[in-house]
Amino acid sequence: MHSAKSVEIGVGLFMLAAIAALLFISLRVAINHPFQQEANYILHATFDDITGLKVHSPVKIGGVIVGEITKITLDKHHRPFVRLAISQQYRQLPNNSRLASRTAGLLGEKYLAIILPGFTEPEVTYLKAGDTIEDTDSSIVLEELIGRFFYSRKHS
Repeated sequence: MHSAKSVEIGVGLFMLAAIAALLFISLRVAINHPFQQEANYILHATFDDITGLKVHSPVKIGGVIVGEITKITLDKHHRPFVRLAISQQYRQLPNNSRLASRTAGLLGEKYLAIILPGFTEPEVTYLKAGDTIEDTDSSIVLEELIGRFFYSRKHS
């Protein structure tokens, strides 16, 4: 009888320790955003549609994370206005860079891709803190594509 009670106490203590560990890990992951700790600069962009993007979504160049989305609002024309925090080590982005909403895989996470120009002008100018990236590509909504496909098949 005494050993059964000690086993129950042991299992209870183990469960409490496991719950505490899960809580600790969850809080560390939720609080630990890499771009909050390092120096960064702010860029802006306006889109027609940013379906699936959210605050803390990554910003990538060639698959490498260089920043994150820090704020999403609507501009005066009711279009999505996005604020990006870009790491200082990537501060020499040409001002004719393009920003596109992408999906990692078919159903993966959404992110913003900075697409650098394939050529450099003789007098290259770089984006500065507070600048707006003018050339943007909006999200492709999978449901709309499927709907268009079936609609076009039905009416052809």
